[in-house]
Amino acid sequence: LSVFFSVVCGARKGFHEHYFQSAKEAPPGAAPRIHQTIVSPAVRKIGPEGCIVTYVRIVQVATKSGEHQSLAFEETRVWERRPGSKYGWVHVHFHRSRVPASYTNSS
Repeated sequence: LSVFFSVVCGARKGFHEHYFQSAKEAPPGAAPRIHQTIVSPAVRKIGPEGCIVTYVRIVQVATKSGEHQSLAFEETRVWERRPGSKYGWVHVHFHRSRVPASYTNSS
């Protein structure tokens, strides 16, 4: 579907800001702070009745001990046009795969 680069995957400033802000604002022993970013979104229409949405979700966690962890997930959502539904489109399928650390830690 697409190529996945380093942990940033195109997120740029907001990605790095999370780490700086969490270090400044979190008191010692505070609950983990979680920041999620959607990057590389793509929409592909499949005929008049279907649509596939793909993207990478980056989850950044600042733990109680002050450590930081980034996880990346490739996600796919399938939508189907249903004229009888309230909004016209219904989410019919979802899939998530974790991006291996070897992809997210490379430079």
